[in-house]
Amino acid sequence: MYENPLYNVRRVRISKRITESCGKIEWQGDQVGGLDEITARMILESLARINPPLQLEREVEEAVRLVLFDLWASLLLQGKEHLLTGSWAGNVLEHMAAHYKATVERSKALAEFQDPERVSARRAEKRKLKQLRHQERLVLKSERDRCWRERQKGEGDQDRRD
Repeated sequence: MYENPLYNVRRVRISKRITESCGKIEWQGDQVGGLDEITARMILESLARINPPLQLEREVEEAVRLVLFDLWASLLLQGKEHLLTGSWAGNVLEHMAAHYKATVERSKALAEFQDPERVSARRAEKRKLKQLRHQERLVLKSERDRCWRERQKGEGDQDRRD
């Protein structure tokens, strides 16, 4: 075994295929193959021992996030988060979980905002508000018109007297 715990992790292969016909990039990723509970526990224990040097922290974090994501996606991480508590990899996992939670909340909020019933309710409310404003403007206009007519009538009477 290597001294670096990252080498204890099974190899994760990500291959990028570029489809020439349409110029589309497809990602084909193999999840950590053949994982079982024991292997997942070994991986997590190895990740808990990682303490990368500052100059390699970003690269190691990307690798750790990839491994944690594969474990998370295969549901083997559930109930084993305590193995990473207090470690550098545990901190990475906490950031991933916070990001996931925020993403889920944003997508729920967007789905609620785009709900057809809510959209129609907002539109109806907007129409109602526009009609109310229009009615208020009409009342003000009619009041201004009445005042103008009274002034015109008063000025016309003065012209006739002179």
